Amino acid sequence: MLSRQHLFRAQALQEYARSREKDILPRLVRPPALICGWLLLGLLLIAMLLAWQAQVPSYTLAAGVIVQDVQTAPQGGSQATAVLFVPAPPAVNIPLGQPLTVQLPGQTEPLSATIDSVAPGVITPEASRQQYGLTGDLAGVITQRSVVVTLMLSANPPSSAFDRESVQAQIQVGAQSLLSLLPALLGALF
Repeated sequence: MLSRQHLFRAQALQEYARSREKDILPRLVRPPALICGWLLLGLLLIAMLLAWQAQVPSYTLAAGVIVQDVQTAPQGGSQATAVLFVPAPPAVNIPLGQPLTVQLPGQTEPLSATIDSVAPGVITPEASRQQYGLTGDLAGVITQRSVVVTLMLSANPPSSAFDRESVQAQIQVGAQSLLSLLPALLGALF
């Protein structure tokens, strides 16, 4: 009589059963890929936090006029006084002593200047024309309600070049977080 022999050994059947019980993970859930995914998420969160903390200065273009002739400065150089009319809505925070560059029409090199004073309140175009005696082309410099900012210019040209000349300058009026610019950038793209 023939004895019934198993086709497979008992040990082989046990190994086969254990191998079927093992969890098989997809490639994306394997430990190295999972760790890399968490690291990328962490780096993205850190970058967003840094972008939220980073401050970007905001500037506005301001027009003005030189209201006094060139005077001798205490340091031995020459200076002139100019008045800038900063549009009222963006004129939030204008720090005294802020350096900026002023461009005179017809000159290639800008002049350096510092903010000497900021007038409290907002002035209308009519009141500013009357207060500073602006007529002709200079009256067209002011087109909207504005904040008056007085500048001390560092002037090298002769005083006749400055007499009642119009000026333009970009002035820093505040700062905003880098992340707050994202909606505007996305709006421009789409």
